[in-house]
Amino acid sequence: MILKASDQRNVSRRPMPPIWSLTPDRVDDPARRKAHCKWERLSASPGAAVALQKMVFEIDVRHLLSAIGVPTLVVYRTADVMHAAGSRYLGAHIPGAKVVELQGSDYFPYLGDQDAILDEIEEFLTGVRPVPAPDRALAMKHPAQTDRRSDVAVPQSLGVGVRCFL
Repeated sequence: MILKASDQRNVSRRPMPPIWSLTPDRVDDPARRKAHCKWERLSASPGAAVALQKMVFEIDVRHLLSAIGVPTLVVYRTADVMHAAGSRYLGAHIPGAKVVELQGSDYFPYLGDQDAILDEIEEFLTGVRPVPAPDRALAMKHPAQTDRRSDVAVPQSLGVGVRCFL
């Protein structure tokens, strides 16, 4: 989050965003809430958490964005209201940045449509869009061998006793 200088005076009084704002589709999931709360408790002591929060709100690297000279991928989800504007800002101010807006509202990349994020990263790194793996196979009758019990073809290479179900 990028704050104006006038907003930075009140950093220590700003609460961290609640979990529902980072994962709004999972607001009613008690297991997710419990896991996130445990993660927060184990990640930092209360004093360290306050120091981290203050650091996050005080960082302003806007003046450095135009100096980035490496390929940059900015990925965010459309309904992630806390990060969408900042992501668009990064994309507009980093020279040559590729900005990808995906459907969804979760901040965490390991939630929601992970394949969409991973596909974008793979294409960015390799230059090739991944081809989805087929989720089904086509079975055809093979004239070499027929299982007499079901009259379904069984290729000889599969061996005797193998049965195909369609």
